[in-house]
Amino acid sequence: MRSHPASMLVLTCLLLTGQTACAQNTMRPATTDPDGTVHTNELALAVPILDGEVMPEQTDAETAAFLDELSSVEITALRSQMIATRFFEFADTQTRKGNLYYTASRSSDGDVVRKFGAYFNTLFVGTFSEAGAREEPYQRAFVFDGRMLIEIDEDTNPRLFKRREVIGPGEKLDPMSLDQGIFPLPIGQKREEILKRYNARLAPAAEGLMVNPSDAEFWNEKEIIFFHALAKFHQDNKSVQLVLEPRNGANSDMRQIRLWYTQTDAGDGASVWLPSLARTIDGAGDISFIQLQSPAINGRAEVPEGALNLQPPADPRGWTIPSIEPYREAIVNAPDSSRE
Repeated sequence: MRSHPASMLVLTCLLLTGQTACAQNTMRPATTDPDGTVHTNELALAVPILDGEVMPEQTDAETAAFLDELSSVEITALRSQMIATRFFEFADTQTRKGNLYYTASRSSDGDVVRKFGAYFNTLFVGTFSEAGAREEPYQRAFVFDGRMLIEIDEDTNPRLFKRREVIGPGEKLDPMSLDQGIFPLPIGQKREEILKRYNARLAPAAEGLMVNPSDAEFWNEKEIIFFHALAKFHQDNKSVQLVLEPRNGANSDMRQIRLWYTQTDAGDGASVWLPSLARTIDGAGDISFIQLQSPAINGRAEVPEGALNLQPPADPRGWTIPSIEPYREAIVNAPDSSRE
């Protein structure tokens, strides 16, 4: 199975920002004290070599065992509330809220077909927990139906229903895989598949969420409260953090992936580790957070009928419905979107 990094970067940008092109750099700058001491913003950069951590070339036994436990979880359906937050150096924070749906089923030929949908209904400009944050209409959806990425924008006039092929004929895509996915979470991936491309280690729940006091000037008070609240939640719930970084020579859009897992009720008295937070840093240094709240899996996950099998509107009046973008065109000539 081949992966297509250019295509996957387009999908990730769409999911996190609502755009097909992401900003080149949103990192907060380092500061230098009068004595010459350089302080980097660990929250923004989170590159282990900057804070003294070095990712191991060989994964330790505890991390390997946790990866094995994750791969043993069989998820046929997942539903969760979702909050996607993006921080900009010279612009207001943007937060999108909505719902996430995922299904995995077997086709008539025995292949696993994975589908994914992100339905957003609210956009906050400014830290969304802040009373002064501006709430804007935002009815957008991004759905991967096993072959195409479907984008729906109901805030434009006319409304938009757009389809693009993101994989070639006969190929398959796992929308949650680390090297191919729209939403990079290693659910069901084998340990060997992950370690072939990434170094991995377990980390304390608060790592990567605490703002260095020397860097506090780059974040407003509400943002710092937001980060520390995330850290407290994952500490209180005894979450496990998994840190992944590409091995030398690995082809990856992501410089670093931090995943927080929390024990979740799977029914019949069983519990499983499910992702509750993801923080990614891509090759350009752009930083994004995705929170999953109140997740449910398998028999407890109610995926609305038709949510992952979208068809063009029966009545096209009031809609723009372009022709399907072919696979190669979707990768090479993905257009920019002016909407944020």
